Amino acid sequence: MDFQELKHTLYSAVISDTLDSMGYLNQVLSSGIRPLDDSMILCGLARVGIYMKIYHDDEKVNVYEHEIALIDSLQPNEVAVLLCHQHHEIAPWGELLSTRSQYLEAAGCLTDGSVRDVKRIRQMKFPVFAGNIGPLDSKHRGKLMWYDVPGKIHGVNVNSGDFIFGDVATATVVESEDTANSDHVFSVLSTKAVTSFSNNIRSNFGYISRAHDVDPYGEDKLFHQAGRKVFKEVCPMAADHIEAHLASHSFTPADVRRWWLHQANINMNLLIAKRLLGRDATADEAPIVLDRYANTASAGSVIAFALHHQDLQSGDVGVLCSFGAGYSIGSLVIQKQ
Repeated sequence: MDFQELKHTLYSAVISDTLDSMGYLNQVLSSGIRPLDDSMILCGLARVGIYMKIYHDDEKVNVYEHEIALIDSLQPNEVAVLLCHQHHEIAPWGELLSTRSQYLEAAGCLTDGSVRDVKRIRQMKFPVFAGNIGPLDSKHRGKLMWYDVPGKIHGVNVNSGDFIFGDVATATVVESEDTANSDHVFSVLSTKAVTSFSNNIRSNFGYISRAHDVDPYGEDKLFHQAGRKVFKEVCPMAADHIEAHLASHSFTPADVRRWWLHQANINMNLLIAKRLLGRDATADEAPIVLDRYANTASAGSVIAFALHHQDLQSGDVGVLCSFGAGYSIGSLVIQKQ
């Protein structure tokens, strides 16, 4: 799994929509979990630790024993997921653990407790998502009792090995294959994204527009598209992208049971499918939802998946693909379990 690529291509909304369409409706943490730095992305595999609130601290007992053992055992791209049952007086994370984790190339920390030493952690650019900010040490207040055991954070089940993704929106838990229990479980074999800039679909409006003495509603700030040119360029580009993505798994288009394609233009869908299959695709192979939902941008392929996945059998392979301005194309190769 290429975590650096996932950081650049994924965002929480598309993961949430995909999980919803697969029947996982309770994988997104509440807005109470926030990143210390909105620019930071949390992306890695969970290592779960569970804290218990304490009211007495025996000086003869090392309250940090399990905490240190968990952090010292972190592997690259792992996320320390520390469950405090929303007791914000427990601050399990701070500068020292961030320093050690960054040295071990861990991916970050997710906790429903508090975090301290915020200024230093922000300077380190280490991804931390927490339920609260405060100066309190966990000593005398909480103790890590167990780690690498199943837990729950803000009502979301989490196990060590689960995929964790967080951005400025919130954090999301993608359940690992060996603990998934939905009636329709799909494995994401891989994702692939590409961008090829084109003036045929663009807008000059951007986040620095306000810094210039220009009309923010000027004609050049509007969205412009040369539709015929876009059609001629995007269709072969999308077909080639999908075919290359399938080839990376030694699949051919003939191996794909269903295509959930971008629902912006029915003619584009028909042409892309025909280029891939060498014939017209049936409605069963490449379902269309444009007639029901119209153009819903990149959500269209996910809507098509949500409505047309229940009949797939174990081992069936499918492709989700969306594309848009840029040109940007993203695809997922998935397989029914």
